Amino acid sequence: MSNGSSQQPPGIFYDAASFASAPTDPLYTGGQQWHLNNPNYPASDMNVTAVWDDYRGAGVTVAVIDDGIEYLHADLAANSAPSMGGNFVSANIDAPADGAAYLASDNHGTMVAGVIAADDNNLYGAGVAPDATLASLRIGYGTSGGLDQILGAFLAAKNFDIANNSWSFGGYFYDNFINTNSFGFYTNPFVPIQDALIEAVDQGRGGLGTVFTFAAGNDRSSGQDVNYHAFQSSPYTITVGGHTKFDSDYPASTPGAAVLVSGPAQSVRTTDRMGSAGATYGDTAAATGTSFAAPAVAGVVALMLDANPDLGYRDVQEILSLSSKMVDPTSTAWAVNGSDNWNGGGRHVSHELGYGAVDAFNAVRLAETWDQQATYANMVTLTESLDFGARVDITNALTSTISVGAVAFDLDQVLITVDMAHEYVGDLVVTLEAPSGTVSTLMNRPGFGSGTVTTALTQFQFSSVQYWDEAIAGDWTLTVRDLGSGGSGNMSGWSLDFLGDLDTGNDTYYYSSEWATYGAEAARQVVQDAGGTDTLNFAMIATPVAIDLAPGSVNTLLGRTLTIDAQTLIENAVTGDGDDTLIGNAADNDLRGMRGNDLLEGKAGNDTIDGGAGVDTARFSLPRSDYQITAEADGSYTVAATAGTDGTDHLLGIEFLAFADGIYAIGDLTGGAITDPTPT
Repeated sequence: MSNGSSQQPPGIFYDAASFASAPTDPLYTGGQQWHLNNPNYPASDMNVTAVWDDYRGAGVTVAVIDDGIEYLHADLAANSAPSMGGNFVSANIDAPADGAAYLASDNHGTMVAGVIAADDNNLYGAGVAPDATLASLRIGYGTSGGLDQILGAFLAAKNFDIANNSWSFGGYFYDNFINTNSFGFYTNPFVPIQDALIEAVDQGRGGLGTVFTFAAGNDRSSGQDVNYHAFQSSPYTITVGGHTKFDSDYPASTPGAAVLVSGPAQSVRTTDRMGSAGATYGDTAAATGTSFAAPAVAGVVALMLDANPDLGYRDVQEILSLSSKMVDPTSTAWAVNGSDNWNGGGRHVSHELGYGAVDAFNAVRLAETWDQQATYANMVTLTESLDFGARVDITNALTSTISVGAVAFDLDQVLITVDMAHEYVGDLVVTLEAPSGTVSTLMNRPGFGSGTVTTALTQFQFSSVQYWDEAIAGDWTLTVRDLGSGGSGNMSGWSLDFLGDLDTGNDTYYYSSEWATYGAEAARQVVQDAGGTDTLNFAMIATPVAIDLAPGSVNTLLGRTLTIDAQTLIENAVTGDGDDTLIGNAADNDLRGMRGNDLLEGKAGNDTIDGGAGVDTARFSLPRSDYQITAEADGSYTVAATAGTDGTDHLLGIEFLAFADGIYAIGDLTGGAITDPTPT
């Protein structure tokens, strides 16, 4: 990537680092695709193998916005759809119109494509989503690139489910989406690109939104931050940092408060252009950089959309924030945000890794159970601004607070817009502290204090994903510090845009295998909720779960105590892959067992009981004779109590009924009350 500080167009550069020689044995079984299966450091692999039995990305289309794909590669041909592709490098007039790799240097896109969807055909290796469909939207890099190419590719992206972008701009603050005057006499060419991006998240996938993944970059050592670049800091993209195969942060990965998730970024074995045409001699290469973390996440998104095609692009973002796992747990870079719905409290988050390493199993299991739909059309934006009335000196330091009143709001992301100027922007550190105490660093001495970083930040927008699901009421404090020895600056005001949804009062509390660690904290061990229709979601836990929803019940989950507060009524629960036990309460419960051989009991109320896959049993408190059982036309059953406090329950995916006087196969009970036999 470019590390220059010039504010002239620095060109577009792909986020790849070094390559290694190709292997001579099958990649996955030979252990070379560590990102898919890493027995030595299992926390670092993507935990994907368990979901391949059900989901492989079939029917999901992925655009690779890059320097082309070698469609005829033996590991890509079966999953390629050249007719969907396009070439946007107009200078290459003889290049294939389908976006195929053309120049000798067009190696990067082929490697990116293989990470996403290399075919599992026993020839080389496998992609994360080995049945997804790929197409190339070809752009150029460096001096061969151009903003018109990106615009063309983004306009075409709305025809795809996912668009992967393993590239970024060099320099600092050059790619600015919101300042229409940032190019002086010329119209800012980035503005129509953002318009195309918004069009894709608004209209793509029939209004659910095309999902954009972006590499964070590999320029940490140059004092870069994803918040200096509008593509990576956009709320409409998923910015992906990197981690290594040794359960650690990838040290080159560009950090920032806009990094949502991280993926494998070291020696990722993937497809290369065949023979001597590629980055290495051979048909595969081991590639390093966040260029290969982003398509790994794109592959996981393909699996998520295979599992649940109704997810909005904002749902995908939120699921990734909830399902990612901690790597490098000894790092001091981790913080815990102020949300209260992840493993009994806040989520771990860092500027380097976002909410953690992508976990395909967790993400897909949440996607299966997700019953919301968050799109561009239904997104709510609340704006608070502060105009100083005159430009205020920031030469030493400035602290400014915007107070937000009480509002029922489910927060996703925060956009921070500043009007600021300084002779040496590289001297500045800018942070935002939420009412919860969560602090996002928005700018940290660009270029490590390089005096050549001198741009004016007029109408420049930063973003943070680190406040997800926090309450917004209270004081939001922006701090600007000048750590340089010279130069002066000033600021005229700033604003906050809160993106999310209006709070319905219906809450979902998510639990993952990390409960085994976080559940040791006493403050996380009690579920408290004030009202609404609420859900406990254990879908990310693969081992057996036993939960009683009765108020005041004391449960044990992964060896840790989980108590339902005596004044709290939780209506719904969903479990995961284990042989689970779910017991309801007096409310109308919705109990879902998903996989495994589950035991579910609704208790009082009119309940919906769904066993899911496996051999599942619905339990009732009275003898068989106290219930009327009806087989419905759709294959479900209705069990209505004729005595006691049980209500009328709707059963799906249930194989056995357990009554006080015996267990019956549900197929043997054809409906109606039990009567004495009569002669025929």
